[in-house]
Amino acid sequence: MGRIVHTGDTHIGYLQYGLSSRREDFLEAFRKVVQDAIEGEFDAIVHAGDLFHKANPDLIDIAGTIEILQLAKDNIPVLAVVGNHEMQRRVQWIDVFERLGLVTHLGKDPYIIEDKKGNVAIYGMDYVHPNGREELDYQFEDSSSTYKILVSHGQFTPLVLVPGRDTWDIENVLKSSNVRFDAVLLGDEHIQKQKKIGGVWVTYCGSTERGSIAERERRSYNIIDLEDGVKISTKNIQTRKFVYMEEEVPKGGDIEYLYGRIKEQEHEFIDAIVVMTVNGRGIKIPIAEVEEYCKNAGAIHVKIKPSEEEIEKTGIKEWVYFEDPAEAVENRIGSMGLSEAARRIDMLVRDETIVDSNLKMHVKSSIEEIIGESKKFDKIPVQSGIEETPADNKEENRHTLGDFS
Repeated sequence: MGRIVHTGDTHIGYLQYGLSSRREDFLEAFRKVVQDAIEGEFDAIVHAGDLFHKANPDLIDIAGTIEILQLAKDNIPVLAVVGNHEMQRRVQWIDVFERLGLVTHLGKDPYIIEDKKGNVAIYGMDYVHPNGREELDYQFEDSSSTYKILVSHGQFTPLVLVPGRDTWDIENVLKSSNVRFDAVLLGDEHIQKQKKIGGVWVTYCGSTERGSIAERERRSYNIIDLEDGVKISTKNIQTRKFVYMEEEVPKGGDIEYLYGRIKEQEHEFIDAIVVMTVNGRGIKIPIAEVEEYCKNAGAIHVKIKPSEEEIEKTGIKEWVYFEDPAEAVENRIGSMGLSEAARRIDMLVRDETIVDSNLKMHVKSSIEEIIGESKKFDKIPVQSGIEETPADNKEENRHTLGDFS
């Protein structure tokens, strides 16, 4: 009856590690999904939010996205909702693309895919800040279509449960809605997940590129087949290689042991990002020299960090590596003591009902309210971890793993 490509979290425009090649990787991953959908003659591409990595993407990212959407225009419809990363206060980027005839912004009125065997109605619900969810009524324009699908963006329980983060109850959404959905297609979680809840398949498609070194799983998108019931399969995407090395220098070993282990795997470094976790057992390991060696072997970026055992010895609760400040912020914001303040301010900045002249007043009031609720905020220990130093400045920059043991 209908076959749909479910993708999301493309994060186009992410200049990861400050590398232009990584920016191109995120765009190229989205291009591969669209090309697969066209070649596979699917009925629609559903994008579940976070098309862009930030609310104000650069022109080069907008132009590249338009080029890909133009490729889809004459072949397959692209349907989308707005994610938290790209959300604007007023006109959304997918609204702009919709006016250009490139995308359909899903909402309470269904987009209908017609088929000889029946119709599929696809609805959308943009990301909503936790403070605004109590006002949602989950009422949609009902349809007599054979299948009804909801697309949304957010951290939904019970598929996702992260301590310290506000999750959205998908069971409550399904019970409160006037439409009985057959499937819910979600974005925001970067790992593919699926679970049947109250007889309804709920699934995350995963991201199309690695947003951090913690995302080791293969990147993917979902294929939703409605030929005979709801069937969900996952298609992996060929993306930039990440080479993970976890090395422990044996007792009595020296730096030559580590170089020997690196040489065994250096054939995998070409055009790859190398992530090396090392337990040096107190041995002085020259970070700059090791990075230089890996880059000479073909790696485009190298991140070397101490093992959990060595971090524990330092007594530092949290390590932040500044090769990619954006990644550090992404990884910390959910657990920081100020996260609620940040989220409230984010909601206010994006709230279309607040006029610009009153925005500062609303932000000030919100912060004062939070301060009144909490006597103090815990200070978060931050270390530069292993600093990235120029290889040609070895005499002045002697940071080694041994310095942190």
